[in-house]
Amino acid sequence: MSRTSESTLFDLVLYLVSCARLVFEENLGLASFRLLEGADRLLRAASELDIELDPFLTQQLETIEREKFHVMHDLPHYTAALDKLQAAFVAEAKRRNQAAAS
Repeated sequence: MSRTSESTLFDLVLYLVSCARLVFEENLGLASFRLLEGADRLLRAASELDIELDPFLTQQLETIEREKFHVMHDLPHYTAALDKLQAAFVAEAKRRNQAAAS
């Protein structure tokens, strides 16, 4: 069975909706992990949606993959990695906004 853009999109939304419900029965670390996993899945689905990841997103996908499982055994490391990931995205958003304004 070949995948379509529509089935890829449906799978991503299904994952996010299911996670939204599970959050009430999980600890905060796992809830956070599910959000990060959603970002990971979205970035990985880009190729199925005919979207080419730019170098920043490619690098961040690698970071997400490397860091997300630390939630299970090293919560302080995971939290610090999320802080760095968020800072990288904020800096990149500022850079992109400035470039768009120019």
